[in-house]
Amino acid sequence: MLSYARLTPPASRVVGLARALAHLKLEPDTEEAEAVTAALAAAEEHLDGWSGALRHALLAQTWEATAPAPGPCGCGDAPGFLLDLPPVAAVLSVEALTGGAYLPVATWRSLSPNRRGSLALLPAPGTRWPTADPDPAAWRIRFRAGYATPAEVPPPIQAAILLIAADLFDNRGGKQLATLTDNPTIARLLARYQPSEA
Repeated sequence: MLSYARLTPPASRVVGLARALAHLKLEPDTEEAEAVTAALAAAEEHLDGWSGALRHALLAQTWEATAPAPGPCGCGDAPGFLLDLPPVAAVLSVEALTGGAYLPVATWRSLSPNRRGSLALLPAPGTRWPTADPDPAAWRIRFRAGYATPAEVPPPIQAAILLIAADLFDNRGGKQLATLTDNPTIARLLARYQPSEA
């Protein structure tokens, strides 16, 4: 299984402050803008990236995935690497640790083996993966993932961010007087984007 580390975070937010204020029926010059901004950031952080609830890259970001060796990747018996952090925009490099140094792997092919749009990397036709040193991070793959602009993020994910942020904003106190329940709409909006094993 691959281990993931984010190299560069998204440069902007999926949902802007003005849209969130309108959703909450607050005036643009409200004193609550800082609290709404914090709620938006927390909502996106909850969903975004490898450790997020969706295991989905929301906006453009760069990642590094490492593994000790190729393995099952959902493409029959062929060993490879499954980049399960959709949408994968581009694979920047594939490297193997050989003789103590990372060397580039010049060619590979890619397939999308599951409903999430994950990307599987396989050897190019007629080739094999090179032999790598025994190391937990013998293979290193760098890639860009995420939607290019906030407008390209699927509307159900945008709507879920607004609902989560509104819930965080409305219930920002340490204690509540009422018993709260989860909003089932959030689960419905995000169902098709959930990780495969969810």
